[in-house]
Amino acid sequence: SYISRNCRSQRDTWVQQLMSLLPVASLGKCLHNTAWPFPKASYPYWQEKVLVLRRYPFTLAIEGSDMPGKSGLVSEKLFDAFAAGTVPIYWGAPRHVVEQFAPSPASFIHVDDFPKGLQQLAAYLLSLSANPTEYYAKHHAWRSAMSDPAVWASTEQNDDDLKAKDWLPQ
Repeated sequence: SYISRNCRSQRDTWVQQLMSLLPVASLGKCLHNTAWPFPKASYPYWQEKVLVLRRYPFTLAIEGSDMPGKSGLVSEKLFDAFAAGTVPIYWGAPRHVVEQFAPSPASFIHVDDFPKGLQQLAAYLLSLSANPTEYYAKHHAWRSAMSDPAVWASTEQNDDDLKAKDWLPQ
């Protein structure tokens, strides 16, 4: 999935190229191809975003810099994906920087890990999608290893839980 309210040429071009290789639900203003699943302003924006992202196994977490991959910025995009129970596909700060903030080096997929480019990344994502047990074991193992897994959203909640506000911070 992909949610962006601030369209940027380099980022959007990259996402369009990925979309040509595999389906990507784009729910924001940029490259919009999927409807927002509930009325806007049902929750504060960041809570809506987390509720929407949790419907998908992966989230494109692309930093807003005009030059992703050249910045040291690690923003809410990474953390929103973790909170939603998805695996971020991250493009922004170098891997070694992101690892300082991520719960585990395997908890995210870094674009730089695919030196052959988007085709290699798309093939990897399609492989994981076809093998959900492998996907979960590899990229969600950190969740069961945490001393307090309540810090992160559960990946086991169903769509009925989307209506429950009690788990959201007030």
